Amino acid sequence: LASGGNRTLWSLTRLLLHFLPLLAPITRTGAGPARATYQDANLCDTVDGTCPVAASQELLQREVLNGRGSTMSVLDYGPKEDDTKSKGKHVEVQGKKKTKHEDGKSKTKFVEQERKDNTKNKLKHLEVEGKKKTKLEDGKIKTKLVEQGRKNQSKHEDDNKTKTIRVKLESEGPEKTEHEENREKVVELRNNDFANGSYIITRPGTYVLQEDIVFEPATPGHFPLNRSTVYKQADGYWLGFFAAIVVTTSDVVIDLSGYSISMSFKFSVIQRFFSVIQLGSKPFLSGQGPPHFAMSSVYPEYASQVEIKNGVVGRSSHMGIHGNNVFGLHIHDVKIMDFETGGIQLNGAESVTIERCTIGPSLGAPGSANKVPGLAVFTQATLLAHLARGTGHSDEKEVTELGAAIDSYTKSIISAELPAPRKSTAFFSDPDTYTGLPDGAALYGIHLHKTGVAVHDFAMCSWTQADQLQDDPLTNLTIRDVVIQDLSLKSDEVVAMSFHGLPVRGPAGDTIQVLKLKNTYDEYHGTALSNAQRRLAELKLQARKDGLSEDDIFNLYGSTNIPPAVLSWMQGNGSYADAVVDADFECQKDAMGHHNKGVVGLRVDMLHQVTVSNISITRLKNFGHRSVHHDFCGAEKDEDFDYNGADVRGVSLGVGTSLNVADMEDHVTLNEASFYSATGWVYPIKEEIDTPRNEEVAKVEWEVFAPVLFR
Repeated sequence: LASGGNRTLWSLTRLLLHFLPLLAPITRTGAGPARATYQDANLCDTVDGTCPVAASQELLQREVLNGRGSTMSVLDYGPKEDDTKSKGKHVEVQGKKKTKHEDGKSKTKFVEQERKDNTKNKLKHLEVEGKKKTKLEDGKIKTKLVEQGRKNQSKHEDDNKTKTIRVKLESEGPEKTEHEENREKVVELRNNDFANGSYIITRPGTYVLQEDIVFEPATPGHFPLNRSTVYKQADGYWLGFFAAIVVTTSDVVIDLSGYSISMSFKFSVIQRFFSVIQLGSKPFLSGQGPPHFAMSSVYPEYASQVEIKNGVVGRSSHMGIHGNNVFGLHIHDVKIMDFETGGIQLNGAESVTIERCTIGPSLGAPGSANKVPGLAVFTQATLLAHLARGTGHSDEKEVTELGAAIDSYTKSIISAELPAPRKSTAFFSDPDTYTGLPDGAALYGIHLHKTGVAVHDFAMCSWTQADQLQDDPLTNLTIRDVVIQDLSLKSDEVVAMSFHGLPVRGPAGDTIQVLKLKNTYDEYHGTALSNAQRRLAELKLQARKDGLSEDDIFNLYGSTNIPPAVLSWMQGNGSYADAVVDADFECQKDAMGHHNKGVVGLRVDMLHQVTVSNISITRLKNFGHRSVHHDFCGAEKDEDFDYNGADVRGVSLGVGTSLNVADMEDHVTLNEASFYSATGWVYPIKEEIDTPRNEEVAKVEWEVFAPVLFR
């Protein structure tokens, strides 16, 4: 080795021995034991830092699995300082080698991949650490994690819900009100919905008949209970159930859907004041109507935006459809029949359309369901008996006898075979007057009138009212494609007796027909009804003597008024001459004190912007005549004085109406040949303000008459 030829070899050997420790980390092959770069207390010799090959391979596998230079490798295996420097040089060399042999993109990819691997390994490590921590700490940590998870889930659900609502609102517009939601509801109506009485509609919606409705409530006596919280006396139910359907709200559709709604025959005999559909909570405004209505301070709830369609409005003892102050009404494709006073009557209505309807026949006319069950005195009797029950007078002998007469007559009508009338009930159907037709003041097909009752004479409107209606008129009424047919009436003129402006009457405003209660000897010859009226008058006088307040007296006895002289005669103690010495008599009235007007196909009063087209009116008949006692009526004894009660009018145009005769002639077909009056006049079209008499009547303030009629 010392020779010159080997001197070069020796130098190379020394150089190799000098660098051999540095090359050991890279050279992992050969027969000798390999040196590991990381120590492990369990796998390696901690004295000299060497590891068996198998241990070294396992550590390398861990490194690969845990990522190059990962935190886990450092924590678990803790490199020596010298080895860390060696590794750094090794990595640097490796990086340089790749940079020299590969293109410029290789280095960038290498660094990016290393960053991704590091991030991935850190996430796994944190996850493992979280699991370890959960196992090592108490149960509170787990509970907190669960609670936090629930909160996160709840927040997620709320966010989704909010998002859903926001999307829904954006697609459907603003949130609907309760009124708007109710308007979209559909309610099915069947007979059992009417078992307890009138069906009162208080919410918007569409109400659809599912079968023919035959109204006959199952309450005792078919009357409302006196203390009912639904059918309150103050709302008019002291009259009984006055309608099958009562509408007290807006946005209502009544879809008859091809079916009919009507009173049962039995109920029509018992309940003598009834409209099938009442628009508004009460049939009369406060301060108007029969005495208990006139004194009521409970204001009605009005109906608006109502549609009635597609079916039949049948038997009623008063009106088919009646309403007060209705704004927005559409009646179409409806047949209204078997009524006793009118098909449609609207007082104070605006924005009304009636189209494709048939009105008639009225009850008792050809083609109707049946005859009218009795005269107006039968109606008076049933009303008095009901009021007496409600005021604690049902045990009075005369009231009991009246109830027995009503029951006997009712059973005879309802039974299949009618027995001969008894003496006690004969006055309910006096053959001199009764023919099975209505005997009231008027019979209408359609009656559109200003606000308030229409019991007065034609054109009976004060100039004050006319001026008010000119300033704020009722407007926008349309009637088209309507047939009015087969209205038949036998009006009965009842001569009323009064003293000092106060009529002699019973508790419900019923006229006491004194002139029909005397025999040929001018002695009192009473009926079950007049005897009961007399008894209530006696009790009223006694109550006043006992110091009862006038309000309490009115609640118990209503409008009962029989002056002492007349009462004494009815008791058999005085003469008829003494009874009537200070009496006044008034004609042209019916049994309830309403002014007789006869048969009218279409009546329009005090309305502007009225449009009519394609109206047909046919077969209007009035068989009425004047009372045999009409000569008691002072100036009305004049034979030239016109009595309206026996007349027939195809169309009646009242004062303040925007229509005229020319309008009617162009758009209304009148079958004049089918109009008939037994003793009165026939007017195809009548403008009521034309005659001097009506001009004079129109100048009279209605307010003067109202207290007399309704006090």
